[in-house]
Amino acid sequence: MARERQLEWIFWNLTVCGFWWLHLTRLPSAWPMLIPLLPLQLGANVFLVHLFGRSRLSALVALGTLGGFAGWLAEIRYHSWGITLIALCPLYRVLWLIWAERKELLLGRHDEVKDKRVLVVGLGKSGRSAALFLREHGAQVTVSDARSAEALAGEISALLDAGVMVETGGHGLLTFRRQDLIVVSPGVPYDTPELTQARAFGVPIIGELELASRFLQGRAVAITGSNGKTTTTALLGKIFADAGVPTLVGGNIGTPAIELVGRSIELCRRDEEEQNTGILRSAQNGKQAWIVLEVSSFQLETVERFAPHIAVVLNITPDHLDRHGTFENYAAMKARLTENQTPEDFLVLNAEDKPTQMLAARTRAQAFWFSSRRAIKQGAFVHGESVFFVPREGAKAEPVLPVAEVPLKGAHN
Repeated sequence: MARERQLEWIFWNLTVCGFWWLHLTRLPSAWPMLIPLLPLQLGANVFLVHLFGRSRLSALVALGTLGGFAGWLAEIRYHSWGITLIALCPLYRVLWLIWAERKELLLGRHDEVKDKRVLVVGLGKSGRSAALFLREHGAQVTVSDARSAEALAGEISALLDAGVMVETGGHGLLTFRRQDLIVVSPGVPYDTPELTQARAFGVPIIGELELASRFLQGRAVAITGSNGKTTTTALLGKIFADAGVPTLVGGNIGTPAIELVGRSIELCRRDEEEQNTGILRSAQNGKQAWIVLEVSSFQLETVERFAPHIAVVLNITPDHLDRHGTFENYAAMKARLTENQTPEDFLVLNAEDKPTQMLAARTRAQAFWFSSRRAIKQGAFVHGESVFFVPREGAKAEPVLPVAEVPLKGAHN
């Protein structure tokens, strides 16, 4: 999308310059009307973006309508189609951006990696999937694994057939330095000598989860915790699917997140086609596509932009200290799940787990809690024989269902 963005930026600046030049040289009498309109238009733009929030295309359409209204006023005021065309600059910009956004949606933002030299470190399941995905999207891909070629015989042939270069039996330092991007498999420690040197040379290093998050379409629910995250992920995916919500489940649970990209784009493309043919959008019926991901501390070690709409931290107890060194480091990796969330996102926390409770003070997301022992201010809890939910602080707790109707075995569930 870089080329489209650059062209759009140039076009927008040229039209704005033309607008100012016309008023300075041709219509000095328009200044008394123009000056008070500038803060009005700026305020309207800010209001519309705030009103539509994350829905960027809706905001753009609204801004385009504002531009069309400005052009109509200009035509009435000056009786000149030339002035009207320039006043319609916001509308031109919107149409351009909508085209660019649609192209980005259909192609899956492949320009971000096209023709880039990318090294995938580690030929586990996620590493193999990442390598094939990157190659499919136009990257020059190399895979490096410390295991021997004989041990990787079952994986190498498919990679070579796809045009991926394979390095086995160790990691070459020059291989790591000659890259535009390095994608690390979860099982590869982040502090190996080769990766440390690559960081010193300024080579960006991300993980498979971060790579997938840059291409996935739809909203994500990410679940982490020392215990119970696989069960919770599978259960949540089942609940969504049974409710008729288009749902994809993956991540650390089995299917690498990068393998969900194509299906998520297809779901969004189908939604766009329904909209274009006049069918009510599924999102308006609460059926927007959701990606439910199990996320491990190893995967969170290499995130940069990953920002799930809903993050769930079940618990944090000492684990994987051979990898992270200390419990504090391990807890810090879990906390990265929420570091890119915004006030429009949600963070679900365990009210009975002290390390998890500390995340509430570190997030910008809206914190909701769950407890099986006591009432809480915002979230879900068990009281007596029922599960209650409090939608916001100060609101009345509403019964959701009897505990007896929860089919899961064990009080901890």
